Amino acid sequence: MLKPMIGRNSPLDRVSRRRGLTRPGSRADAPVKAGRAQARLTPEEERLVKQILEAPMDYIDSEEFYRDGAEHRIYDEAPPIQKPDVSWYRPLMDSFISGRERETRSRNTGNVLLTGAEERVLFLQYNYARHRVREIQKQLDSRMPDASTARELLSWYRIARAYREQIAETNLALVLAMAKRTRMSEVDFADMVSEGNMALLRSVDKFDCGRGFKFSTYACRAILKAFSRQGMKLSKYRQRFPTDFDPAMEKSNHLETLRATHEKECADEVKHIVLSNEADLSDVEKTVIHYRFGLDSEQPSPLTLEQVGQIIGVTKERVRQIQNKALEKIRLTLEEVYPPEPETVIDGVSENLSAAAVAFIEIPRGIRPVLDRPDRHQGLDDLAPDRLRPMVDKVFATPHAALEGLLRDGMSLAVGGFGLCGIPEQLIITVRDSGARDLTVYSNNAGVDDWGLGLLLQTRQIRKMVSSYVGENAEFERQFMAGELEVEFNPQGTLAERMRAGGAGIPAFYVRTGVGTAVAEAKPTAEFDGETYVLERGIRADLSLVKAWKADSSGNLIYRKTARNFNPPAATCGRICVAEVEEIVPVGSLDPDSIHTPGIYVDRIVKTVSEKRIEQRTVRAG
Repeated sequence: MLKPMIGRNSPLDRVSRRRGLTRPGSRADAPVKAGRAQARLTPEEERLVKQILEAPMDYIDSEEFYRDGAEHRIYDEAPPIQKPDVSWYRPLMDSFISGRERETRSRNTGNVLLTGAEERVLFLQYNYARHRVREIQKQLDSRMPDASTARELLSWYRIARAYREQIAETNLALVLAMAKRTRMSEVDFADMVSEGNMALLRSVDKFDCGRGFKFSTYACRAILKAFSRQGMKLSKYRQRFPTDFDPAMEKSNHLETLRATHEKECADEVKHIVLSNEADLSDVEKTVIHYRFGLDSEQPSPLTLEQVGQIIGVTKERVRQIQNKALEKIRLTLEEVYPPEPETVIDGVSENLSAAAVAFIEIPRGIRPVLDRPDRHQGLDDLAPDRLRPMVDKVFATPHAALEGLLRDGMSLAVGGFGLCGIPEQLIITVRDSGARDLTVYSNNAGVDDWGLGLLLQTRQIRKMVSSYVGENAEFERQFMAGELEVEFNPQGTLAERMRAGGAGIPAFYVRTGVGTAVAEAKPTAEFDGETYVLERGIRADLSLVKAWKADSSGNLIYRKTARNFNPPAATCGRICVAEVEEIVPVGSLDPDSIHTPGIYVDRIVKTVSEKRIEQRTVRAG
């Protein structure tokens, strides 16, 4: 090997010192030779040496490499070449950078435009380093090198890699310019830049500077070919897969369709028995069933017990008794036509027509009346015939469907939740959209201005609020101060106990809280053990709206953490309870000991997606 004559402060030495590289035989390498020539390679260096020796080093040969003093002329006599500054290179961040900042960056970038002579110098230096690596590979002939030869091999390899990076970084702007000017709207810009960068690196490895044309001409052609290949691959992909993957299209509604079809078939069977009078109903019973379940095509919707009573001239309770007797006859007829068999469940749908038809004895949801649920503290004899409510009835597809037929002007609502935690937000929105007015609402608080019960306050649908804490709602304050809203304040524990007592069938109870304050005004008091107690009434609402985390199809509810606040007592104190849940699981999936509200209290459930707003966001400083 020729002994090069190297200056102490040559341009190549300065570049090498910046990159931590030294050329074998250079003065900068002298201390290494003197002090660590025999030092063993590190494990990383040993792995790199094996990697280099695995395949022959490819390079572009030149006559300059074989002349006397080639290394000295190529490196030391070469003019200094400015290195590019690529800190500006963020091709995928342009959309996040303002126009002024992008313009400033473009003016201050360290782009370097090389002349043909400068490009020739860089490529000679790059390929000569690769040439030296190949020469060492030939000398070794598949043998492992000693420490000195290995260090020489690593040094030339790193020099070649450094020049390769310098050439590529100098021409990075070519890739961006070509990508932005190429009209391929279907190809992702990031994919184009990636393909262009790979094409640029391949061009650096294959360019022959002795042919007389500039590298940019060669690289542009290679980049355009890469873009063309990318477009052809995408076109072939589009031919085989004409549409993009859409997760929504992959969701199957087979189970819902199967259940809906099964419900309709069962309802049609029940309707046939009624219309053909196979159950031998009396004229009065047929009249009650027709009006209550809307079997008459001219009747727009089912009538209430009171409305049917006005038609046939009896009381509401008598209509209930006639209806229950007729339903019992229909059930017995169904059991005669379809004797009970072992129940088979396929895809969650019962194949036992008898059991399913009896379950749908109240006719499908579209024409099913809303049965007033008796107070839960009544005797079993009062409950018996009216409890023909099947478990599958409780699952509804949307909040609108879950509240259909339940809302009216002037009714009372018991609403669960504490602040914005555990509130039935989608059911509240449905109440707002229904337009029901003059509502009396029992709830711990009134939401905020634009969420929760605050939505009903905005539309003036609430006439009276029975609450404990209402300090987060400015609209509530305005209506209360203007006399537009009737308010009854309750201590928080008293309000919870009033709901619980109403659900347990306790009409009233005595409590010490509030004695001697405005809370006890106009309420009866009594003395017990020398202490004064005030009488509080249990709350019985027309409708309960609650929010649970998980439910099964029979209505058993589990609340999660803080959402287990006013929801359990609110669920029990309504004559009808509708639960909004995040997940519905099959019956038997819930641990009985983990159930907070038994399904006997719940009439309808609907699965929704919660927004889960934060009422007062608090974060740590710093």
